[in-house]
Amino acid sequence: RDTVTITDGENQLSFVVTAKFQTLTNLGEGVRLYNDVKLNNIIPNGYSGILIRFNDNPSAGVLSSRIDTLKELYPKATVYDSFGYMKSMIGDIAEPINNLKYLIAPICLMICMLVIVLMERSFISKEKGEIAMLKSIGFRNSSIVLIHTLRIAYIMIVSIIIGAAISLPITNLAAGPCFKMMGMQNVNFIVNIPEVFILYPAAMFICTITAAVLTALCTRKISTSEIANIE
Repeated sequence: RDTVTITDGENQLSFVVTAKFQTLTNLGEGVRLYNDVKLNNIIPNGYSGILIRFNDNPSAGVLSSRIDTLKELYPKATVYDSFGYMKSMIGDIAEPINNLKYLIAPICLMICMLVIVLMERSFISKEKGEIAMLKSIGFRNSSIVLIHTLRIAYIMIVSIIIGAAISLPITNLAAGPCFKMMGMQNVNFIVNIPEVFILYPAAMFICTITAAVLTALCTRKISTSEIANIE
């Protein structure tokens, strides 16, 4: 059986390893002792703090009240909840990173719209003869714009489905090693489903279709006389 030895003042105490756990504290290097163990009350040098675990699963309001009580009992100490403690351990970068998405999302949408415009202009340039032939046999401008828009729409729908399917595996593959370096061997990522799988795909779809429609309107300038451009 595996054991660990802990120095408690002048005493050497041995404990049997009964389970493994993961933590970001001290890059994952730490131990938890069972509740009845008696140790020296002096906090060891270099220890980042005292962790308190409540067995009654308190609500957010009850937890806030208990934190206020601890602050009154220990006015010189800093008391965090679990999220606040993690923010302090990683340099309080969670909020700036979360706000960064509001800058990245519009930039990504603009890039996608520019790509759609370039693609559609390229299609129109290569298909002038075919567009002219469609007009000569009775297709209206609105029908031709619809054909070009639906082509982009089909591609976008397939791309969104594929992106949604591989998003979680790619997240684990890309971000998992970063947390492993900090002591977490297995991280369960909390995904905001309405935002990730509904809001952003819908915004992407609307912006790209809008760009496709506006660019496809250029087909109105093509006359039936350009039917001779068919290769």
